[in-house]
Parts: sequence; structure tokens; C-alpha cells
Amino acid sequence: QIMEEAILLKPPVTGWARILIGQRPKRTLVRILFLVLGITLLSRYCVIPVEIQGASMEPRYLEGRWNLINGLAYAFDTPKRGDVVAARRRGQMVNGKGFLFLKRIIGLPGETVRGIGGRIYINGEALEEPYVRFLPSRRRERFTLQLEENQYFLIGDNRRVTGDGVFHIRQIVGRVLF
Repeated sequence: QIMEEAILLKPPVTGWARILIGQRPKRTLVRILFLVLGITLLSRYCVIPVEIQGASMEPRYLEGRWNLINGLAYAFDTPKRGDVVAARRRGQMVNGKGFLFLKRIIGLPGETVRGIGGRIYINGEALEEPYVRFLPSRRRERFTLQLEENQYFLIGDNRRVTGDGVFHIRQIVGRVLF
């Protein structure tokens, strides 16, 4: 007596389903999950999109445009003078949301920074700033800062409307990619 065994075969995946899912749906699902996780981590911590609001970095960075911030730029390197960075001040909110400042690094840790009429002096020497297009029309108040360890002085390129400030290295989120 010969017994035949019934073999259940899944119907082959054909057409669009084969293109989208492939031969192994479980494996495809795992790949999709890893892809979504990777994109989420990349956009949250590595490459951060920001919309520019305000005119403090004109004419190079115009209001309403989008830029990308490299969140890992200073993981293995230190910020340098002239880098355009995104920085965060704890507690500062706009419409209930946190925001980033987009500014240029001018002063480095341990330096003395002086500002006179929109011009910057580092340790007594005038700083060459070819990126500055708009100096203040009226004399700004003078200031002198002594930066401590891990402190950076940031200021916008458009000195007519910019704010400035001292930021700790932990407040610098990353460097602008372009």
C-alpha cells in the first residue's frame, strides 16, 4: 500500500507583491524596521534639518531657507573659529517649542573678545571677517569678554540685527553642512 503525502505549498509571490515584498516577507519586514529606525536616528541626532528664521546670518543664510546640521561634527573634533553652528539655550522657547541659534564661532576658549562698533578684536588683534556684510549703522555698545574653558563666543554675520552670546560646548548642537 502506497501512501501519498500531501505537501502544502504556499502560492508563489508574483507581480507587484514580489517586487515590494520579495520571497521572504518576514525578512523584508525586519529590513523595513531597521530602515525606519536608521532614518529616525539619522534625522534626530546626525543630520538635523533646520529652517532659518530671522536675518542675523544674512546674506549667506537667508530667512525661510532650510539647512542641515551635522550633529556629529564635534564628536571627535573641536569647534573652530569661523564655523557656522547651531546652538541651543536651555529654556528658550518660541510658541512653546525649543529652537536653535544659527551663529558663527568667533571667540575660542581662553581668548579675550572685544567688540567696538561692530568690529571684533581677539586678544587685542582685529579679526578679519570677510563674511560680514552689514555693520551696525549706529555704534553698538562696547563689550569685553574673557572666555573660560569650554566657552565659545557666537555672533551672526549681519551685525545690524544679530544677537551674540557666550555658549558652552555642550550647548553647541553641530556644524552647518552647507
